Amino acid sequence: ENIKSRNLSMKQFLFAVREDATSGRGSEIVIDRIRKLNSIGGEVLIDQFGSGLASLTLQRELSVAGVRLGNRLVSSLGQSGVDDAIVIGIVDLFHRLGIEVSATNIRSIEQANFLAGVGCDKFQGTYYYG
Repeated sequence: ENIKSRNLSMKQFLFAVREDATSGRGSEIVIDRIRKLNSIGGEVLIDQFGSGLASLTLQRELSVAGVRLGNRLVSSLGQSGVDDAIVIGIVDLFHRLGIEVSATNIRSIEQANFLAGVGCDKFQGTYYYG
């Protein structure tokens, strides 16, 4: 009601939900709220993706606008071939599903270049403020 009374649209908001909130205790409530937001035009981003235990099946079932890679995955880019491969796979998978992928906690040009090279859509981090 407050949104309508101020002439705002749900499309003007992006609601971020941590990945770990979509699994485990109380997750049914969070998932229900995501579905309700979707039903009234709200867009949801799954934050810290890759740091929790959320099911990829759940990501398919929920209508999410994007995922933001978890800090642990981003911080280890270039140091772990396994994490590099996981990030490449996550970006490719979500792009194939039509979902935008962003990353935060970028602290080096190497991380930024790697993410740009694999097609990450948006970046954020202290590297850009230095």
